[in-house]
Amino acid sequence: MKKVILTACVLTLLGTVSCRTHDDMISPEDTANLEVMENSAVARDSVQGKELSILPGDPAPPPRR
Repeated sequence: MKKVILTACVLTLLGTVSCRTHDDMISPEDTANLEVMENSAVARDSVQGKELSILPGDPAPPPRR
């Protein structure tokens, strides 16, 4: 009985690992984008009321009218 349960667990684990797609993994580009967003949030929170400096990777502000 222990062999059956162990075999079922191993097969389930192997099936889960082998059927993973590349979409489940974070790419280096996604990591870079997350770092830029985190830096933007930290700068926004730390400045509070002062004029924000533009960090690398931030979009340009819209033109003034």
